[in-house]
Amino acid sequence: PVTMTVEVEIRTDGGAWTEFDTFVVTGSQSTALRRFWRVNDLTPGKQDIRVRLSEDPPTGTQYLTDCYLEYTQEIIPDDFALPHSALLGIRALATDQLSGSRPQVTLTGRRSTVQVWDPDADDYVDKAANNMAWMAWDLAHHYRYGGAVPVDRIVYNEFANAAEWCDIKGITGSLYLDQLVDIQTAWDYMGRFGRFQVVPTGTRVGCVCDRPVEYPDQSLVVTEANVLAGTYGQSYMDTADRADAIRVTYFDPVKGRTTFLVVSEFYGSITGRAPRVREETLYCCNNYQLAWAWAVFMLRCNRYLTCTVNLDMSVEAIGALPGDVIQVGTVFGSQTARVTAGSSTG
Repeated sequence: PVTMTVEVEIRTDGGAWTEFDTFVVTGSQSTALRRFWRVNDLTPGKQDIRVRLSEDPPTGTQYLTDCYLEYTQEIIPDDFALPHSALLGIRALATDQLSGSRPQVTLTGRRSTVQVWDPDADDYVDKAANNMAWMAWDLAHHYRYGGAVPVDRIVYNEFANAAEWCDIKGITGSLYLDQLVDIQTAWDYMGRFGRFQVVPTGTRVGCVCDRPVEYPDQSLVVTEANVLAGTYGQSYMDTADRADAIRVTYFDPVKGRTTFLVVSEFYGSITGRAPRVREETLYCCNNYQLAWAWAVFMLRCNRYLTCTVNLDMSVEAIGALPGDVIQVGTVFGSQTARVTAGSSTG
């Protein structure tokens, strides 16, 4: 056996060399002999290391005493923080099914609440993350994955009104964005299912829902007398252009992407053309009953909302904002009726 003593010196950030430690290596073999030493709690900074033998090793044909410092390896034992990330560890038993292949892992992300600024409480409060309106509010405000809109530029009462309407109608859902989309597209996904629309107005962001409202006392009344000449008109949708059914696609938590057909009571009753089927994908819907109710609601809208008013206004329209209820006066002067009986027998 041959014994060799190795002295190690170290310096930090180009300072003076100091004796660090001494290590002893003993062995009797013709192949390379490797030794590793671990040292903890070094002084923070750039470390320079040098080594030397305490004494010359024996020489001769029967000795192999060349000595090398092969490498140094840095270990950082600090607890790493990965902001906005989740780490997954899987412990699986090694079997022939895993040999040479990578197993497929399916995960479900869950979030129960979102932080919403309540101006009445003057603080952030927890709101249900499965409410479409609060989901849209969070997307508008959040600095990292949303629009980073300040809270004083988000119309809280309008979002609260839409959120309450979602609660009344029992509309809940979820949305997992696994690819880059613009914020307006994400708002459209939420509002399409939640029956509202996020409306940027100037520098503010508001929300308009289809919740029934009463006519306000000072409601704007629109007639042919206060619109620009020649711009007032009404149009009615042709029955041949309306959809007879809706093919709805939603995302079931167990089955995944699921599609079904909802037909109206007039499906196939219009002669001369094949039934019209509209394709709709509800990215935020994860419940069959809610998807069915949404399709039935849209078919009813398709049946009863038939009249569209087109007009251009000037000064009087300044006070009307998107979502405000206005009154429109119709003119029936051009319509006539048949007289079935006279006022006298003469």
